[in-house]
Amino acid sequence: FRGKTDLEHCFASYGACVYILHAAAALREVSAQFEHVATQHSESLYQGGSVACVFLSDDAQRIAVAFQNVSMQNATASRSQSFGGGISVQCTPATPFTAAALQTNAAVWNQTCAVSFRSVSIRNARATYGGGIDLQHGTHELRDVALLHTSASNLGGGIRVTGTASVQLRACQLTNCSSDSGSSSALDIRSQGALT
Repeated sequence: FRGKTDLEHCFASYGACVYILHAAAALREVSAQFEHVATQHSESLYQGGSVACVFLSDDAQRIAVAFQNVSMQNATASRSQSFGGGISVQCTPATPFTAAALQTNAAVWNQTCAVSFRSVSIRNARATYGGGIDLQHGTHELRDVALLHTSASNLGGGIRVTGTASVQLRACQLTNCSSDSGSSSALDIRSQGALT
């Protein structure tokens, strides 16, 4: 998506306005780019109240996802156990890591899957986990990201990061981001990667 794109009143089970699913035995190089995209009044049932990107592979060489100058208002992932009220990005090996292979494989996988957020605004979004943004695995850079009035019924009212993800936060504002569980209300980091 490049150039000005407005999406309104979207509904789906996954990724209400945009759902990208790529699952292949030989997922070599995949990229997704969102520039100057605006969504309003969107609802998914399970994942990505506005946008969901899911990449499943064991031997990917490069996965790149970029969000730039993106705004979302009134987005919801509504069912129990949903995640990513605004955006959900899931970079997951098709074969789950064993405990013994976790450290080595996770480091390689995180270098493979790179996700960047620049000048992203999410307002009034909700999910069970990750009310604004939910990230699973990969290496993530968030710069000039503003979340306002986002909430989660469980963890990560603003942003939730899980798996083996590494995250860089630069000039981000999380305002009135809440969690009904009362813990990690704005930012919930439960990954084994680095936070800088």
